[in-house]
Amino acid sequence: MLFLDVSPVDGVRITAAGYLVARAKLARAGVYEYRGDELDRPELQKVRVFRPVTEVFRTKALRSFANAPVTIGHPVDPVSSSTWRRDAVGTVGEEVGRAGEFVTATIIVQDAAAIARIQAGTSELSCGYVSQIEWTSGTTADGQAYDAVQRGITGNHVGIVDRGRAGSHCRIGA
Repeated sequence: MLFLDVSPVDGVRITAAGYLVARAKLARAGVYEYRGDELDRPELQKVRVFRPVTEVFRTKALRSFANAPVTIGHPVDPVSSSTWRRDAVGTVGEEVGRAGEFVTATIIVQDAAAIARIQAGTSELSCGYVSQIEWTSGTTADGQAYDAVQRGITGNHVGIVDRGRAGSHCRIGA
């Protein structure tokens, strides 16, 4: 039996020009699951990657998401000035910070089709970034096992997705 739980999009406003402006939870610290082939380890079915608080909320990491493009899904290549017109539907605000375990920011979505998609229920977020993987296994303070640690996070974009790896709390209007 299939269950689909959709959280309502709250805490958003539409400007006079029709843009959507909302507070959002972009990411969180903790353990994320990846397929092995996503990390150049095709021999592994899944890899549990630990994103420590010290890395997620590092000033340089937070600042790297300020003014980042907002996209629908994840583009094949990183978003740049050469691909922005094709890939972007909005922008992350200048102020990116921390609220508990979450990275938060205001996002502005200017594309009408993307706004309609959000209003129809696609509101989870997934950050696109580069980082280094340290292949060290261990257990977090709260007992979660991991196979690798992520370091040196540098943001590129924030994707609007059906289901984000960070979980349903990382979404628009959160």
